[in-house]
Amino acid sequence: MASTMTRFAQANSEKKRTLTPLLAASRDSHVPTRFVWPLMKRLARVVSLERRAGLLAATLPARYWFRAAVLMSRWHALLTNIFGKSRRGISEAYLREHWLVELSRRGPFPVPLRVTGAELLAPSAFDRGGVVLCATHVPLLMVMLRAAILSGHKPELVLAHPDNMTWGDNAVQPTGLSEGVPAVPPGPGGLLKIRTILRKKGLVSCTLDRHAGGPNHPDVLVLAGRLGARIVIFRADLAPDGVVNVSFRHPMHPYCES
Repeated sequence: MASTMTRFAQANSEKKRTLTPLLAASRDSHVPTRFVWPLMKRLARVVSLERRAGLLAATLPARYWFRAAVLMSRWHALLTNIFGKSRRGISEAYLREHWLVELSRRGPFPVPLRVTGAELLAPSAFDRGGVVLCATHVPLLMVMLRAAILSGHKPELVLAHPDNMTWGDNAVQPTGLSEGVPAVPPGPGGLLKIRTILRKKGLVSCTLDRHAGGPNHPDVLVLAGRLGARIVIFRADLAPDGVVNVSFRHPMHPYCES
């Protein structure tokens, strides 16, 4: 099966070498890109990402799904960048997120991880409240949640927008795991549940923004400051060797003193 994945990668590379000059040429030729791009968009609607993910999952063993998602999102981003429709880095990151969500719905799969600082998610003697794992809607957010769980620190509750509850109606699904984490939408009811958990020195997670690029809502941080809960933030990035580096750390003021 390793040879299957090798041929998959080689075919992807060969397509890139073959089509890149052709697509670049079409941009400068007598065939305007305003005709080519709508054709590609219609093709994408016919073969939706959901169907493409289903085909990939039926073709490759689960141990190759993460790498395949990386390759497919990279190839898609290359095409959109050639036609000047988006910035390649941003497009690739968010396309990869969509691929990982769709593949996670089809079953568990491994994700290569390097995790540092996970011990910060455990309660300490200095905490009057619990621990709040804070994030914004950034790429690899659900991979970060996977890293926390596999490190032995599963949040009791996640504050998330309903659009991000991909595991039923009241839970989020970490990348590649066959289990969900209970979630509640932002609002007074969600804050009350978080307050209860933090008073028991539990671990909760939240996204400070409602959607990618949206304004931050500091309600959870204000609540954490009142309860003496400790804030932990994270950083996740895909390394050149294909491994996701996830690091947990404290912000400048972990107890929200200011």
